[in-house]
Amino acid sequence: MMNISTELSNKIKILSFCSIIFVVWMHAYYLESERWPALYFAQKFVALFADFAVPIFFIISGFLFFANFNIVDGTTNFFISKIKKRIRMLVLPYAIWCTLYIAIIFIIGFFVDYKTDYFVYCKQGQWWKFLSYVYLEPAAFHLWFVRDLFIVILCSPLIFLFIKYLPIYVQIGCLLPLGVFQFIPIISWGLLWFTIGSMFSLNKKEIFYFINPKLAILCLIAYSTAIACFVLFDISLASDRPYAALVILSGVAGIWKGGGYLCSFNSVNPMMYYTFFIYCSHIPLLNIVKTIIYPRLINSGIGCTLGFLLSPVVTISACLIVGKLLQSKAPLLYRVLSGGR
Repeated sequence: MMNISTELSNKIKILSFCSIIFVVWMHAYYLESERWPALYFAQKFVALFADFAVPIFFIISGFLFFANFNIVDGTTNFFISKIKKRIRMLVLPYAIWCTLYIAIIFIIGFFVDYKTDYFVYCKQGQWWKFLSYVYLEPAAFHLWFVRDLFIVILCSPLIFLFIKYLPIYVQIGCLLPLGVFQFIPIISWGLLWFTIGSMFSLNKKEIFYFINPKLAILCLIAYSTAIACFVLFDISLASDRPYAALVILSGVAGIWKGGGYLCSFNSVNPMMYYTFFIYCSHIPLLNIVKTIIYPRLINSGIGCTLGFLLSPVVTISACLIVGKLLQSKAPLLYRVLSGGR
């Protein structure tokens, strides 16, 4: 059984919160920034740099999933109990947030001419396509991570057998092609990073334990340099690119290990317990905030910069306020929305 110390637990909370901030800033990108080269570079750099966040979430999820693995109760009971718990933590809030998202879209559609496939499917009576679009796509696009995470968790017994019975060099030999060529549609990306986290946990090792401070700095420099080059030459870092996994791995390793040396993990700020709530609720709130800010600031480089800086701050602050109010006034509702976190 992997022992998670208070320091490691706090580190996970802090890095998770920092990662969600990057995710919000990634989504705060203004297309109009292309009119100002320096601003375009800065926004695109932040957007690409933030690609480390989702892999870190998957790695942490895999690590925590097997952290208390104990065969005393039997492997079958372990996986059944874990999957049941993840239904409450992931599937239930996923369904609720998708429903809330589409409800907000319909409300907006009453006041503005909002053209979307949702309305087309409804008008044509294509309810299966509508439900598939809302809950499987999903409509709340940012929740694809929750969808993929649960699918990967369903594969956890196979991941366990893969790690337990195959030599480490075979595991690495299988994971590299998985990350490079994306053999399994939809879940290859999540499966890669979740398995990496699981490997550390089942081998009772801390994540990236072999990375020393100097190597962490080199990883961050390499990652930042690669991102800068991608922006300059307009190269994508999408997960289906053969080089994406290796590039992002350098960033993930550097950030994970570097975070341990740059921060103190003796205490955790209370707002860091709202990471999952911020993740679920920042869309479409961020889009609404950007729309409100848009006509007032977007006509100049300075205004566009302020919009890019302000919209995530306003959005995250609003999510924290709403989350705290719900936790105080409607704790049961908050627990459902946050998956019991």
